[in-house]
Amino acid sequence: MRHVLMSLCLFGCVAAVLAGCSDPTEGISEAQVNAPTQTASATPAETEPTPEPAETAPAESVGTAYTLTDETVIGFEGYKVTGSHIGGFGKFDGAVTVPGTEIEAATIEVTIDMTSTYSDDSGLTTKLKGPDFFDVEQFPQASFVSTAIAPAEDGYTVSGDLTLHGVTQNISFPASI
Repeated sequence: MRHVLMSLCLFGCVAAVLAGCSDPTEGISEAQVNAPTQTASATPAETEPTPEPAETAPAESVGTAYTLTDETVIGFEGYKVTGSHIGGFGKFDGAVTVPGTEIEAATIEVTIDMTSTYSDDSGLTTKLKGPDFFDVEQFPQASFVSTAIAPAEDGYTVSGDLTLHGVTQNISFPASI
């Protein structure tokens, strides 16, 4: 009888813990990964070239070029069952060029210095920079070049070629513009 009572108590505790757990990513839109629109041939010793700075031209021919500044933030939030971590990248270059007022025709080009990766936990930052994740020693740069911006139900969907860890994939993600 004592074993049955202990088993029931243990089962009740496990059920209570599981009932209290929820998926921290529930309700968050996922990025989509597709075949790359360009072929990456980078080897670990090669890096992506830094995009040229956006040139300023008369508004009637180019539109508006927005250069990423020190106030720009490129960040991320990673989720796990027990919580989440925030982080980002401290050094990057890039520009967003909008021809006229056509947001859908805009182009986005960003190059990230992966050695500037940070998070809210120093141990996690070390792990992210290491060979099991970004391997910043061999792959010190990442880049993103947009291929499409389309209206979506809650804003826009941005698609583009992301080169990370020497591999290029076309990704799509929700954005508020």
